[in-house]
Amino acid sequence: MRLGFFSECGLILLACALNLPAMAQSSPEETTESPLTLNAYGTLGLAATDQAQAGYRPTVSSRNILQDTWSGRLDDRIGAQARYTLSPSLAVVAHVLARRNGGDEVGAEWLWGMLQWTPAPEWAVQAGRFQNTLFLTSDNQAVGYAQPWVRPPVELYNLGGETSNIDGVMLRYHRPLSDWQLGVTAHAGRVTLARPLYRYQNHPNAALALSISNNSWLFRVSTLVAKTDYHAPAAQAVADLITAQNPQAGADYQTGELGWLHYSNAGFRYEQHPWLVQGEFARTNLRRKTLPDQRAWYLTTGYSIGDWTPYISFASLRGISNLDENRVTGNALKAAQALLLGKRNDQQTLSLGVRWDLRPGMALKAQWDQVRVNAGEPGLLQTPLPAGQERVRVLSVVLDWSY
Repeated sequence: MRLGFFSECGLILLACALNLPAMAQSSPEETTESPLTLNAYGTLGLAATDQAQAGYRPTVSSRNILQDTWSGRLDDRIGAQARYTLSPSLAVVAHVLARRNGGDEVGAEWLWGMLQWTPAPEWAVQAGRFQNTLFLTSDNQAVGYAQPWVRPPVELYNLGGETSNIDGVMLRYHRPLSDWQLGVTAHAGRVTLARPLYRYQNHPNAALALSISNNSWLFRVSTLVAKTDYHAPAAQAVADLITAQNPQAGADYQTGELGWLHYSNAGFRYEQHPWLVQGEFARTNLRRKTLPDQRAWYLTTGYSIGDWTPYISFASLRGISNLDENRVTGNALKAAQALLLGKRNDQQTLSLGVRWDLRPGMALKAQWDQVRVNAGEPGLLQTPLPAGQERVRVLSVVLDWSY
């Protein structure tokens, strides 16, 4: 690991982190009476791997990669949320986030921008852009301070792709059940993402999530279906080459309209001081060589000692599709094998970390990850490790804040 310089973005984030506590000192009167509510959060981080060429990344399609130079490119971010109350039952909510995205571009994006109607205490209807409902931490996925780790386990959260918002309509319902709280969330809408190497659209994208919780426990299941239109010129060139030799085999590699895809997720969280235990399981059902089916899970345990919370986490990603190809020969076979090598994403990560809550709204975290991939396969890394190696280690330190 080589030590580099803080980026300008990192310095800006640091300045914000140091100055926001003072900015947040508003009088109780102002906070109560104003129809406008503002919240801000951010992360300033440094991370590096012990491999110069592997290219650690949070999603399989990301061009934003971490190597052996200390960098904040994976974790540095700053976000703001605003809520303006129009009436007791109507509000406008906006959420903007600035970070380096999966296309390796730094910029701001609208995560939320919606009108929220609350006709009754149990019901809420949101229209516009909002967060997806697939994962246990979906509601605060971008807010590092709300997470126990430096970053969510990439083996599982990679399955949702890079984008995390929907343009459409969401319905939320909750009601008490004795000592428990029942929650139901449903949405329908459209997802669009364009990157240099690919673009896709899910329309419609529909999901249903059910949860039950009390003061210590949260159990949650969700399912999502999407009709997907996926375009990747490099993958389509391989499909054309295969189709020219074997049209039936080529059909498994085609991009464009892929039909209905299915995601499912189940998770739980137990939090009773001093213990934290959290886990999730997810599965994709995509039925394409270009988007193979996968399943992933993780389990995290933490124990608080004063302001310190050491934790341990293990995550696993496994492919369940057949990625062998023997129906073509020659250049078509070589092209297919090269494409399918990038889909061999089996990976396991053991993480050891500690969180130090410096003050309300600010935490410092350090995390060591040991990532294991199958020999000769990339896992979620940009390239396979050198011959004879199956592990890469990542060391991260971040400062998270939220006010």
